Amino acid sequence: MSNKNEMQAKITELEVALREEQQETEAILNATASLIIALNGQGRIVKFNQACEKVTGYTFTELKGELVWDWLILQEEKEGVQGVFDQLNAGMFPNQYENYWRTKDNGRVLIVWSNTAIVDENGDVQYIVGTGVDVTEQKRLKKLYQLSRTLTSVTSELEILQVVAQPALEAGAFNAGLSYIEVDDQGQPIWSEMVATWPEGSGGNIGDRYPLVDFPLAKLWFAEANKPLYIEDVLNDPRVDEASKQVLTQQFYLQATIVMPLAQAEQWKGIIFLNWMEPHTFSEADKQVFDVLPALVAPVVANRWLVRNLEKMVTERTAELKEILVEQKEAEAERVQLQQEVVEAQQRVIQELSVPIIPIMERIIVLPLVGSIDSMRAKDLMRTLLAGITQYRAKIVILDITGVSIVDTGVANHLDKTIQAARLKGARTILTGISDAVAETVIDLGIDWSNIETLRDLQTGLMVALQQLGLTMSKK
Repeated sequence: MSNKNEMQAKITELEVALREEQQETEAILNATASLIIALNGQGRIVKFNQACEKVTGYTFTELKGELVWDWLILQEEKEGVQGVFDQLNAGMFPNQYENYWRTKDNGRVLIVWSNTAIVDENGDVQYIVGTGVDVTEQKRLKKLYQLSRTLTSVTSELEILQVVAQPALEAGAFNAGLSYIEVDDQGQPIWSEMVATWPEGSGGNIGDRYPLVDFPLAKLWFAEANKPLYIEDVLNDPRVDEASKQVLTQQFYLQATIVMPLAQAEQWKGIIFLNWMEPHTFSEADKQVFDVLPALVAPVVANRWLVRNLEKMVTERTAELKEILVEQKEAEAERVQLQQEVVEAQQRVIQELSVPIIPIMERIIVLPLVGSIDSMRAKDLMRTLLAGITQYRAKIVILDITGVSIVDTGVANHLDKTIQAARLKGARTILTGISDAVAETVIDLGIDWSNIETLRDLQTGLMVALQQLGLTMSKK
């Protein structure tokens, strides 16, 4: 009996010691900031410390005995996590792995794991133990830093949108859009103009303009500058009016959205939409990223907005200048054409004056010549003379060269050809007005005018012409 009591006392003592050891181990596990989870060979949770409870929002009691991938692993990562678990079960430990945990509020936290296994005396794996560190905040800061760095080098609206849309697309968004804002005289948004969509071609056409004054939800969008508006379920959100619900779901095919109104220096510049096709719950981790994005992107959009307006102004001014240049060229062409017409008219007048036909009386015409006679003027002289003979039915032509200061071989030839042409038309030619200097030049040059009737002056020539026609002049 004594031995039995001693044995019972020994067992009790061992049980107390074991409980104390368990409590001490429990206290140590809960005191550490690291996440510690233990799984059995099937992947069911057998241990879950307070750090895990704090991160996930679940208590150990809620998850004890549950398969870890049914509760904590994202659907898209389940296959990868199960593969790591199988490797640990097969004795391939320790190892490291990084994956997200799904929290009770449907958020996600990124954890870096160091995994190992506890084996029995036969070396068979009994438990898988993971020690993890929540790097969500580090990842968030790193992501924001990368986004900020990338935004400093963007050169277009599309590149801006691609940077901002990246975390949303990673969270299941199906498209995103960036619009510039046009304000009224009071600075209130009245129009939006679509300037970028991502993926390209989704969610509207570039250049589409929408009147914000006719869209009740716009007041909610622009309630506070650079503060995102989260709508997790369009159809069931009491802030969304019925007309807006219809537009958002039927025209833009979205069920959830994040709206980012962007302002710089208290002036509205743009608005970004990040859209989901299904209702979506935005976790605190998601909001910690999206809450910061408007402040990062607003100055970039403002600068790009300014550049775009300057480019537009330059384009418009260039077009105006081109139009002015075209008008100037047209005006210059018209001026040149008009000048040419004036010159041609002047030349015609000069030509007419240079070889004027003067009808003295019936069948007698006079051509007084002044200045030098070149080949061009000689042609005009002959053409004018022949036309005058025909027009006035002239029988006698008096060529008066009183105003011709120089007569050389060329001038003599021109005059001779003209006289011959007149003879062919049936008209006789009298040459008058030969000065002493011209007479000397003709003799010195050996020019033969013996076959041409030459007279001293125009008066004498006119009297001879009348005599040849059987007419006389008398005083009354």
